[in-house]
Amino acid sequence: MNIKKTSTLVNWSWNLANENESAMVVFLTIDDSDKEFIPRVICYDIASRSYNENRDLFNLLTINKVGTPYLFKDNLEYEAIMAEREHSYKKLFSLAKDDRYVVLDANDGRSLDFVQTIIRSYSEKYPGRHLFFFLDNFHLLSVPGYEDGRTKYKHASHEIKNSAVKYNCTIVMTAEYKKVPPERKPNNNDLGETVALEYDSNGIIHLDSELHRCREQTRYFFMPTDGTNNKYPIVESIFGKNKINSYKGSIYYKFWPDKAFYAEISEHELNALAMANAEYFDEGDDEGYRD
Repeated sequence: MNIKKTSTLVNWSWNLANENESAMVVFLTIDDSDKEFIPRVICYDIASRSYNENRDLFNLLTINKVGTPYLFKDNLEYEAIMAEREHSYKKLFSLAKDDRYVVLDANDGRSLDFVQTIIRSYSEKYPGRHLFFFLDNFHLLSVPGYEDGRTKYKHASHEIKNSAVKYNCTIVMTAEYKKVPPERKPNNNDLGETVALEYDSNGIIHLDSELHRCREQTRYFFMPTDGTNNKYPIVESIFGKNKINSYKGSIYYKFWPDKAFYAEISEHELNALAMANAEYFDEGDDEGYRD
C-alpha cells in the first residue's frame, strides 16, 4: 500500500535521535539509496520547524527542492530553503559524527548477517546507549542459504528477534503485505510470506489511508493551504499488536507525502474534518476543507 512507510520511519527515527540523548539510531534503508533517503530526513526536519513557525515556507517545501535545490534556484523560496537546509544538514552531520544517527543503504549491505553484525557492533561499541535499529524493508533482506520464501523469512524473523533480546535493543522494520482488498483495512493476517513476524514482534502497527484505498469514495482527507486542489491523506496507525504497553486502538495523522511530514490529529478532529469535507463536496464546492 503506497502510504510512504519510509516517511513514517523517518519521523520516528529522527525524533528519537534528536529528543533522547541516550538513543543511538542506526537506519538501514534497502528500499532507497542513502542519496534518496537523506533528503527525506532533511525535509522532515525543516517541515517540523516551519509547520508552526513559517507556514508559507512549509507550503512551498518539498523533498525534491531539498534534494536537488539547484533545479529551483529561480524560485522565490530558494534562499529560505537553502538556509534551512544548511541548518538541518549541520544537525545531521553532528549526530552522525557522534554515531547518534547513522544511515546505511544496500551498498553497505543487505544480508541478515550484515544486520546482525551492525547490531552487535554498535551495541558493543556503546554499551551505555540504547540502540534503535531501523530496517526498511524486511522483505528485501538477503538470507543466504534460504531460498524458499516462507523458510527464509521465518528464519530471518527469529534471528532478528534473537538479536533484539541478546543486545537489549529496539528493532523497527517495515514489511510488505499480501494483496489487501480495497474495501477493508489491513490486519496481522495480511503480513507477507510468514506468520513468524506476527509471533516474534512485540508490536505491529498497520498504516492505512482510506484516500488511497477508496479514492473519491472517502471523506477522510484534507486540502492543504498551498493554493492547489490536491487531496492529502489522513493516515490511520492501527495497533495490531502491542506487548509494550496497554494501548489498543488507532492514532490519526495528516500526512504531506511531498514533505515526508506527519501531524497527529485527535479522533474528534478527524470526524470534524470528514463532516466538513462531506458538506463541501456534497454541495459541489471544489474548494474543500483546508488546513
